[in-house]
Amino acid sequence: MVKNDSDPKMERTTVYLPLQVSKLLKKAAKDNDRSFTKQITRIIKDWLTQNGYLKDQKD
Repeated sequence: MVKNDSDPKMERTTVYLPLQVSKLLKKAAKDNDRSFTKQITRIIKDWLTQNGYLKDQKD
């Protein structure tokens, strides 16, 4: 993983997704006026919160 020089709290990673999942994530991002990355981050943070890995927090 590679640190992001512009934001030290972020880390770049690569994830391979099924094509249909990727297309649906891009549609959801557009529908929610978010970038693809922000949409994926939101989904993952929501899951982590719902499953007790992350304390409930605001963006």
